[in-house]
Formats: sequence, C-alpha cells, structure tokens
Amino acid sequence: MVLTSAGIGEWYGQYEVRRDGVDAAISPALGTNQQSRFTTQVTGPGTLSFWWKVSSRVNSGRLTLLINNQAQTTPAPISGTTGDWAEVVVDLPAGPHSIAWRYSRDGNSLIDGENRGYVDQLRFVREGVQDDPLQLWLAGQFTESELAEPEISDLNADPDGDGIVNLIEAAIGTSAKSRDSMELLLSVITTGESDGERTITLAANRALSPVANLKLEIQASNSLIGGVWNTLVEKSGNGNWLGIEAGVDPPVEGTAVAGSVPLVVKESVALPANAHRFYRLLVTVIPSP
Repeated sequence: MVLTSAGIGEWYGQYEVRRDGVDAAISPALGTNQQSRFTTQVTGPGTLSFWWKVSSRVNSGRLTLLINNQAQTTPAPISGTTGDWAEVVVDLPAGPHSIAWRYSRDGNSLIDGENRGYVDQLRFVREGVQDDPLQLWLAGQFTESELAEPEISDLNADPDGDGIVNLIEAAIGTSAKSRDSMELLLSVITTGESDGERTITLAANRALSPVANLKLEIQASNSLIGGVWNTLVEKSGNGNWLGIEAGVDPPVEGTAVAGSVPLVVKESVALPANAHRFYRLLVTVIPSP
C-alpha cells in the first residue's frame, strides 16, 4: 500500500512504541484545533486490519478511522492515556476505497500523555487469498496491478533485482520491492579444524513472522556436482527449528532486525584435509492437506 501523509506535520515510522517488536507509525504532536492524517487506497472486496492506540487528553485528542472520507463510529474514535493496543478488523465491499487515520485536537489547551496517535501492523487482504499464507504475503508486498504481472509477483520473480526471488524473500523476512544483501541468505562466518574434525559456523535469517506454509532447510554437501545434500536443521511454518543431522543443534536466534531474525548454526563434521564443504538454504512450499 502507498501511504500518504497530510495535515499539520507528517506521520512517520519509529521504533520506541510498537506492537510487533519492529516499528509503528506515529502522528506528530499537535497544537489546539489541528489535525494530521495518513491515507492509503485499497480495492475491495477484502478485509482491512490494524492495531492502534492513542496517548492524549480524554475527548480532546482523538484518533479516528475514516473510510471514503467518512469518520467511522465502528470502530469509534479513541482517546485518553490508559488504553493499550487494540486490534481493528473491517470488511470492505467491492470497489475502490480511501482509508485514513486522523489524529486531531480540539480547542482545549491542556495536554495529557504524549499527544500522539499510533498505528501498527496495517494489512489489507483481498477476498479469496485468506486461506493461503503465501498469497497473503504476496498481497502485502504488491498492488493489485502488480499481482497481475507474473514477472513481478511470481514466486520465482525478482522484481527488485537483488538476486533474491520472492519465495526466498518471504522465507527470510525481506522486502520484495527493495534491494537486500545476498549475505542475508546464508554465509560462513567462522571455521576451525582439530583432529580431522572441522567446525563451521553459519549465519542465516528467517522471517520474524514466518509464512505458515513455507519450510526452511539449511543443507550441506561435500560436492556441488552430483553430491548428496543432507539437511542440518529445518523449520516448518511457525514451528520450532529442529536439528536433523547428528552433531548439529537447533540454531541460536538473535534479536530481530526489521522483519528478519538472525540465526547461527554450527556444524562439526569429519573431513579430509583440503576437502570442500558446501551449504545452501532450501525453501519449499508445504502442500495443503
């Protein structure tokens, strides 16, 4: 979705107040009788969902949802300083819709709280893709017109030209429309050898919000040509990482960065001197039952 800010000041992204552990949109602090909003356009039928909260003087500073320039009563505008994040889900009929989130103040000069509104985890899901997690991910990455273009939205397409196709972007939590480093896929960070056993430490990433019907496997082989690839560790959807190969523990995960969770995998394997060891990240779609 293309987001546009209007009114006094601009809504912007920040990392201090967020629901998803990544970031959230925040309104500018306003003076009396001022307002600021951000808007987007969607085409229904579909379901709009988001989380919001506000920190303001009760009934003086309000955060309001507008659909086609009409202030909504369901959900009602929110105000005050005691509310936590609340989820909003709205079903939209067929046709184009203008959606806006407006933070506004009346003429009361007294201020409570931060004098701001917050919106997080904004998503629009068109009717017909709710049951396929991978299609949900694609719908969150591309516009309706882009989804109709296979060279943009196909799982094996690479619309941002970074060498990482859409299927892999979904698995590791990167954007399909901005160039990412290939090092996010899989890289060797340390090696060591003792008594004929080599220890290799690998760095990789997985999506902060895993796509439920994707399976990730980190595999190893002693040859790129005709070699057998053995799975060291694997993760299916929202499940935990599993250690598959003997001597390999489940990955150690770090703190999320943007939409990805960095992880480290260590393998100890007996290898002849000067032998090669190759690694790859394999991503597959789990068939529907």
